[in-house]
Amino acid sequence: MARSDVPSKWQETLQFAVISSARRLRLSGLKDGGNADRWKPFDYIEVDNRTNPTAVIYWALNGRTASSSLATAAPYAEFNGPIFRLGYKEIDRVFALCTSISVVTTVSTTIYVTVARY
Repeated sequence: MARSDVPSKWQETLQFAVISSARRLRLSGLKDGGNADRWKPFDYIEVDNRTNPTAVIYWALNGRTASSSLATAAPYAEFNGPIFRLGYKEIDRVFALCTSISVVTTVSTTIYVTVARY
């Protein structure tokens, strides 16, 4: 019997250089079915900041631009999606449909992004 809680198709880990202004990385290169305007999303994402001793990372998914101002997200979070804060030497693992990631940081650094589908 197949397990539905374990990702079955892992993509390679992407190295992503980030700076103090928001940068976007498209994660999916596959079109979703017959609709040519839609990318096929991934179901799982890991954002790895463990190699950085000082950088705090702010990231958002699917078209929302990352910002270091988390206080502005309260009334519209359910429509715009959350902005995540990732401290130095940490990793975030999130189960969410994602096609792109926007990242901003306090200092220039490199993070690692891994995605998977079920």
